[in-house]
Amino acid sequence: MNDNYVNINVEKQLQEPRSILQFYKQMIQLRKEHDTLTYGIYELLMPDHPSAYAYTRTLADQQVLVVINLTEHMVELEEDELGLNFSEIWLTHYENGLLPLVLRPFETIVGLNNKV
Repeated sequence: MNDNYVNINVEKQLQEPRSILQFYKQMIQLRKEHDTLTYGIYELLMPDHPSAYAYTRTLADQQVLVVINLTEHMVELEEDELGLNFSEIWLTHYENGLLPLVLRPFETIVGLNNKV
């Protein structure tokens, strides 16, 4: 058992609304509620970006945008670099998203793209 079990454990994660456990529970719920996340056509965005991973899932008239910072540093994305932006944010690790799109360390943002 890891020495940090006193500070990092399921009991504490259940009490923290912005914990990784809560994030995954919310993501699972989103997948159940939105077929686009499961059955939508996948399109990779910015394949050569060194710090961010971004993609869309499109089904019928709905397009979901997912943007992930893979680093421990802030990453700023230009709108034209991403080519898309959010009309509605469904899920993020932080209290609110920063616009223009600034991803905080290891942040994930999931939401609707407004260009469909």
